[in-house]
Amino acid sequence: MSPASDLQTLKSAALPDTMLRLSRVIGNRAVGNLVQRQDEVIDLGEMVVTGTAGPLLTPVQERQAINFYASDRRYTPEIIRQIQSAIGRPETGRMDAEDVQTVARWQDEHFSGDQSLRRDGMTGPRTLSAMFPFGLMTAESMETFSTEIEEVFSNWSTYTTPAARATAIVTAVNQRLTAAGVPATTPASAALSGSTLGEFDGTAWTITMNQTLLTATLSDDLKRQLVNTIYHEARHAEQNFRELRQQAGMGKTAAQLQRITGVPAAVAAAAVADPMEGGSIEAIVAQDEYESFYGNRSAQTTAVYRELTAAGTALRTARDAHNANPTPATQAALDRATARRQRAYEAYRNLPEEHDAFWTGNAMEEMYSADRAAEAEAAEAETEEE
Repeated sequence: MSPASDLQTLKSAALPDTMLRLSRVIGNRAVGNLVQRQDEVIDLGEMVVTGTAGPLLTPVQERQAINFYASDRRYTPEIIRQIQSAIGRPETGRMDAEDVQTVARWQDEHFSGDQSLRRDGMTGPRTLSAMFPFGLMTAESMETFSTEIEEVFSNWSTYTTPAARATAIVTAVNQRLTAAGVPATTPASAALSGSTLGEFDGTAWTITMNQTLLTATLSDDLKRQLVNTIYHEARHAEQNFRELRQQAGMGKTAAQLQRITGVPAAVAAAAVADPMEGGSIEAIVAQDEYESFYGNRSAQTTAVYRELTAAGTALRTARDAHNANPTPATQAALDRATARRQRAYEAYRNLPEEHDAFWTGNAMEEMYSADRAAEAEAAEAETEEE
């Protein structure tokens, strides 16, 4: 069995803990609930590092970072000039020591609270997708969705079934997907396990929402969770289609794309009809995400998911043993299992497709919360004036 097909098998595996579903259909809330969330306000404006902070990289790390750009042919002088412009450095088309130190400071500033991403001065796909927002991550898309999803919540009582609510939520995000040139997903609802609110399945091109949780009272916290989850899962759809377009630009046919990825024929055909040209930052991100999930790094990605499953099982076993008979030995075993699962989780979060989806979902949640807070403040001010 090839690494890609092995990963596809894992995608459909039935696991006892939905938090550890091995696939692009992972619901971000299910994973995040076992780790203290590191919420942060995402600056969607001019994300430029200023000041003359001290170096974050050692001389050896500096040389490694400079070599990263020099050894990867995709980082052309034009791409490097765009990176230098984004970090407020002279646009020379060639990275030097101060450039990579500034990239590291940019990473440190914008990824504070995210321990899964190294501050290494290398603008790989994880950094590029945050430094150069496109698609669902653009401010325009997020601002529009914030308004549209709030309208769905305002009409919540008119959706009399979980399926109708799921359809309303997915329909709202589909408008952002189609605006970004991505085929709309098919809404679905099901009794997903645990606290998973939603999941994207590329083989069916569906976003499924948890029908059980959709019957709950629509609290402010649940609204934020739904906003985060649906945008996270929609970002996976966007990633998937972007990868297909990039591979179509490399010459793959619709039949080849469908065979490799398992996406519906219509989705593969749409990607071939709109191939992505190389030589862009978006193409670099798309290629790295493709290689991670379907290509030459899929075996490593499979190993990350397997370890996440094994570490989760080991943690539950250690916790049960300690709860049943708390001793210094069982506490030590629990500490080891906790550390192992944390390492596994960070490796999962650092996968390029997951890092990007979490970043996007969290940013959308922050914008939605800020918009609602601003509306409440304006309404209060208006009331006081009256």
